[in-house]
Amino acid sequence: MIKDNDEEIELTSSIYHNLAVISYKANENEMFLTYSKLALKKAYQSKNKILIAHSLLEMFGAYRKVSNIDSAQYYLNKCIPFIEQVPDKNKVSFYNNIGTFMLERNIHQAEEYFSKALALVPDDAFAYRGLAKVYYETGDREKAEKMWEKALKTNNLFLKAEILQARYDSQWKDGDYKTACETAMQIATLKDSIAKRQYEEDIRGLQARFEQERQAAADRQQFLTYILASTALLFLLLAATLYLYYRNVKGKKQHEETQQMLEKYRSQLKVLQQYGKADSREVERLTQKISDLQKKQNALLQNGREHYEEVMAGGTTLRWSRNDFTDCVEYYRTQDAAFVAHMETDFNHLSSKYIFFAILQHLGKDDEELRHIMVVSQNTIRSIRSRINSKKK
Repeated sequence: MIKDNDEEIELTSSIYHNLAVISYKANENEMFLTYSKLALKKAYQSKNKILIAHSLLEMFGAYRKVSNIDSAQYYLNKCIPFIEQVPDKNKVSFYNNIGTFMLERNIHQAEEYFSKALALVPDDAFAYRGLAKVYYETGDREKAEKMWEKALKTNNLFLKAEILQARYDSQWKDGDYKTACETAMQIATLKDSIAKRQYEEDIRGLQARFEQERQAAADRQQFLTYILASTALLFLLLAATLYLYYRNVKGKKQHEETQQMLEKYRSQLKVLQQYGKADSREVERLTQKISDLQKKQNALLQNGREHYEEVMAGGTTLRWSRNDFTDCVEYYRTQDAAFVAHMETDFNHLSSKYIFFAILQHLGKDDEELRHIMVVSQNTIRSIRSRINSKKK
């Protein structure tokens, strides 16, 4: 929400002024008047005399556009005292507006204001057009012609057409039909030029819109490509994460299943021995299975032990596979089952690599040793710690 300090009040007034200009160009007279009033209200609040002057002139123009001459005159009278506060380069529009209004009310005041405008900008076509009207109405046709000639030097084709039309009207009114016809030909030629320029501007506008639409389509395609690429990358990352998680869980599960099967076979063997069947074929079968599982488990534990001793002797995990981390954790379980159980039960789904990192910390390894063993930066060490802590139940 806009606060009522001076800078923001002036900004709000300028916004209302711009909305008024847009409404004026769209021939929305009621909106033009409404926004002009709002701009004037904020201008008074700001106490900025230049802003007040422009807002009063705008109110004059708004009421003049809806043919409310009394209100237009009222705001013009209030505007005049503020004109001296306006920079010289901006006074010209005030003088020309007042001069044009005075043409039908006080021809001498109109001349005075147009002359003030020319004193500031000697080649102002609006002022010359106004003086031409003044001199024509006061009967000085020669001076009027000179003013029209000077006014016609403008590059504003629309203004030039208005000036020629005023000149044509005066020539026809005076019965100078030959000159009036020549002026009419000038008007027709000028209007053709205006129509051609408008057509060219329309073509350029269409080309610009086409280029904008083409660029927008290219941007949309680029954005779509980016979205598809990002989605594909995200899918690949998710798939890789799930695969690694599956391998990690599978490795742990294999160790657990091997242990469970060993306990099961040992229980069955114990029962058979209690019932005096120590020499039966079932006992032999169970004994073989236990032997096979122990060999398998011993191989995994041996692998874990070798890798564990490797890093304890100053080695790194640079070439370790995920199964190597799992085997190492399982070997450490034989050394400190309570700590491994704590990491598995008090944290949510930690990978073997993270559990191994926790084991290293548990063993008192400092950050320098951790960076060396894990072959990572200090930032990664902090990141791993943060991820482990985030999974704590």
